Amino acid sequence: MENHQALGDLCTLLPYENCGHSPMVDCPDRMAQDVITFFKD
Repeated sequence: MENHQALGDLCTLLPYENCGHSPMVDCPDRMAQDVITFFKD
């Protein structure tokens, strides 16, 4: 949250509810889709 607040409009926060510190393990499908979307934009 601190990084997001410091960067303001230069970043987008994507909260992953019910996910631990390893979204690529806990939420792999969502993580993959967010990475693909990031690179397409």
